Amino acid sequence: MRHTRRDLLRKASALSALALGASSTATAHSGHCDAPDWDSNATYSGGDQVVYDGALWTAEWWTQREPDADLGAWTREHDCDKDNEEPTASFTIDGRSPAPGETVSFDASASSDPDGSIASYEWDFDDGGSATGETVTHSFDAAGEYTVTLVVRDDEEAPATATKTVTVGEGSNVAPDATFTVDPAEPATGETASFDAADSSDSDGSLASFEWDFGDGATATGESVTHTYETADDYTVSLTVTDDDGASDSNDTTVTVSASGSDGGSCDGVDAWDADATYSGGDQVTHDGDLWEASWWTSGDEPGASEYGPWENEGACGEGNETPTASFTTDASPPAPGEDITFDASASSDPDGSLASFEWDFGDGSTATGEMATHGYAEAGEYTVELTVTDDAGATDSTATTVSVSDADNPTQITIDSSIDGWLGVEPAAIEGERNPTISLTAGESYAFTYNNVDGIPHDLVIRNAAGEELLATERVGQDGQSRTLEFEATEEMVEYICTVHPESMVGDLAIDGNAPPMAGLTVDTANPDPGQEVTFDASESSDADGSIASYEWEFGDGSTATGETASHTYAEAGEYTVELTVTDDGGASAVTRTDITVGSVNEGPTASFSVDPASPSPGEEATFDASESADPDGSIASYEWDFGDGSTATGETASHTYAEAGSYSVELTVTDDGGATATTTTTVQVGDGSDVTAETTLEEFYPAYDEDFNPEYTEGGVQGLLKNELNGDASEYGADVDAIQNNAGDGSMQLGSLGDRGLELVKQFDAAGVPRENNARIMPWVVGLPEETEPIPFNDGSGRDGGLTADAGPVSPDNDPSVLIQDAWPSGERFDDDYLQPDRVEWSSGVSDSQYNNSDNPIVEATTEKVHPVTDETLGDGFTANAPVEATAELHGDGWLFDTSLIFENRTEVPLLIDGAIMWYVAPSKEATGLDQFSYDNAQRKNFSVGHPQRDVIEVALPDGAKPGPFEGTDAPLSAYGIRVTHHDNPYMYRVLYPNQKFSMTYGNVTGPSQYDWPVDDLVDVMLDTLHLEFRTQMDSLEQNTELVDALDMRNRYGN
Repeated sequence: MRHTRRDLLRKASALSALALGASSTATAHSGHCDAPDWDSNATYSGGDQVVYDGALWTAEWWTQREPDADLGAWTREHDCDKDNEEPTASFTIDGRSPAPGETVSFDASASSDPDGSIASYEWDFDDGGSATGETVTHSFDAAGEYTVTLVVRDDEEAPATATKTVTVGEGSNVAPDATFTVDPAEPATGETASFDAADSSDSDGSLASFEWDFGDGATATGESVTHTYETADDYTVSLTVTDDDGASDSNDTTVTVSASGSDGGSCDGVDAWDADATYSGGDQVTHDGDLWEASWWTSGDEPGASEYGPWENEGACGEGNETPTASFTTDASPPAPGEDITFDASASSDPDGSLASFEWDFGDGSTATGEMATHGYAEAGEYTVELTVTDDAGATDSTATTVSVSDADNPTQITIDSSIDGWLGVEPAAIEGERNPTISLTAGESYAFTYNNVDGIPHDLVIRNAAGEELLATERVGQDGQSRTLEFEATEEMVEYICTVHPESMVGDLAIDGNAPPMAGLTVDTANPDPGQEVTFDASESSDADGSIASYEWEFGDGSTATGETASHTYAEAGEYTVELTVTDDGGASAVTRTDITVGSVNEGPTASFSVDPASPSPGEEATFDASESADPDGSIASYEWDFGDGSTATGETASHTYAEAGSYSVELTVTDDGGATATTTTTVQVGDGSDVTAETTLEEFYPAYDEDFNPEYTEGGVQGLLKNELNGDASEYGADVDAIQNNAGDGSMQLGSLGDRGLELVKQFDAAGVPRENNARIMPWVVGLPEETEPIPFNDGSGRDGGLTADAGPVSPDNDPSVLIQDAWPSGERFDDDYLQPDRVEWSSGVSDSQYNNSDNPIVEATTEKVHPVTDETLGDGFTANAPVEATAELHGDGWLFDTSLIFENRTEVPLLIDGAIMWYVAPSKEATGLDQFSYDNAQRKNFSVGHPQRDVIEVALPDGAKPGPFEGTDAPLSAYGIRVTHHDNPYMYRVLYPNQKFSMTYGNVTGPSQYDWPVDDLVDVMLDTLHLEFRTQMDSLEQNTELVDALDMRNRYGN
């Protein structure tokens, strides 16, 4: 309920000791008298205190008068004989949850004063109403919560306060009260216990339901129920009652169940009762064939002589009754709706007697008795069938199983959620929450197998056989919330379900008719035999978790086969062979494994490489093609074959060719070594200008989509908006016609000659090199007036990387972990597809420590050149990616070029790099990336997104304690460096390629205002490198037209996309 400031001030004035909750406060009006007695010969000044006539007095001014005299020289403080004790405020409410307008009674008679009486009662009802008196009534006009306050004062004016909350609402419901009794309180096993909830109540209605949980897996409903426990133990019994308005209350108690007296007990070693002996509580004796235990000290009291005597009968002496065993089978699996099923309990048994009864519960509300029973289910579903058997001594046992009733026209639903850490089971209930659960199928039954994409990463769902062959597959989807379903009839050849994007982590078994597939494993006694040498193959490592291996089948890769757990084979010729083992278990399920074997010496293939001089010849100019860099690691190159892309060919290590016409030509070189192995490489040769762009070409002619709004930051978006709003401030110094650009870019009539000689030259150069015009147009504002002067800057040797910078708090922090090595990141043929394949991850051990990541000793760079994992020593593939520092140098461009400060990094490795870096940086308080949601990189309308980091465009790196820049100097505010990641993987010109000795740029500034904060450049260099994402490649021929200048400028190419 809303109150005004005036209401609160008024209440504070009226209730001087208001407190929250039910509380009590008071002020003492008497105290100890430590002052001296009044002396008639003394003189007193103002403030002096004396004791006189049993009271404490204070002088108001200079006086010699006695304290009880007139004229006001003395003030009586209090009596000295005792202290006034505080009263206690307390009240009850009749109708704690009334409806609006309903009269509520408030009773303060429980308030008290230990050394006197309550003199007054003051009430405040929190709605403007008040009252006085020990018992009052009040009604609230509107629904809401009201804090009712009572202030009592005793006969010495000491106050005390109490508060309670009244909830007023239409139909407000008071929760019920759950309570119950158990009889007997401590039942024995097999004994029926009664549970009675008759004492439960609902103050403002009636109880609608009673739900019991007996703590042993059994439940029941109803006000009064019974239950029998089979095993001695402590059980927590819980009762939940729900009233007629849906409110509920629960109560529980512990029931101790002891072993049944009917089981008797062993009397071996227990003495017979002796009338002359003295017994203490817990002592046991035998008497009249029974075992007795004393409850307290006794002597001369005969066991059983008195119902209330000191002895407790523990049962007859004997071996005791053994519990029976319940067991049953069914004759149909799975049955159809309406089909009768026979349930046979003849396998049940009693080791020391006979079974007296059989009770069936079919899980659909139906029951039956007898050793055999038949039942049919009306609807498809899963039902829990329970059998309870009772022996001739009253002991019982139960067992249960699930019966699946299947309707072929209504397939059974299986649902899993996607996660690169493994599939997560959703339904049926048996797999809920399990990682890569084993899913049981029945051959011939229909299923709907659905997977939900819940992590926004591309996945598919594929069912495979033992040979790893695809049987069924969904399409691949990568958007959070998408689902795909496979509908099929299960067959025995189905052994696993898998995501082919993440096959190592997302794979689970399919168990047909409950049979889990086996595991195939093989070893070879020599991996590199000579031709004619016998090789032994051993499959003893194969296993079957729920049975045994029935057969072993071998294929040796040269057309030969064999069977048996072990096999021997001899290869006649040298070569590489794939050996395949298929194992089949006793349930018919199979598994396959393969291994490669090298027989004799194998020829290693050559490497093809060549150069062209000149790199871009003119029409009619002779070009020389040189393949001398080609090599063969274990022999020599036997032949060189050239295809010049215009129908001409040649042979030889070097060749010359002249192109008649301008254009782009794909030149292919094929080399063959002395062992017959070949290798091929291609490159594109640009002959002539290759561009039809002139000074008169208009912006619209060059790029018709010049006004497409890809950047809603500007009211005039697209390329024309960039030209008008982002034009390099130095453009006019390099011959650009700034007025023509500003006036004509908006309608596309701007002539490219307006960019000046240098700007036009660069646009034509990029166009001739094949740079897409969309990308070429978007960098026009920055290629005009690009400065060339640089100066070197140092790396930080202090508090940067070696000082413990860590990447945290950002949405991409998992990708900034230098302990993760990602291999085969871009599968062949799909390097720039939107359908990005998530790579396999290999964890680095602690053998690579943080101290190794410095500016001169970098295991990542070493791994790229040596092709060996720095920890495991395993051989790496043609390319891999790593999030880790890269060894590089940095240069500082002058202020005012791009943003505030641009850092140019040079690739000093021997291999090309693909770069995904946070290219714009600034400093701000930790956790407060001010203004980020308003900037271009957070543009929901951008056409493309980074498939490597979808919707993960900001990195936050916590800065170490140290000097605080700008306005944070001298403060305790923690700071972070924010990096804006705007790269895209859908285009080679939007994913920076950096060849050896080439450079790339990053900028540092503040997106909300230039130079707002200043940060040391050497520190910034380290932060940038620590968060840089690099992919090292050894084959980049398809991207060879990418130039150093394009690489240096592509940050603007991608900005705002």
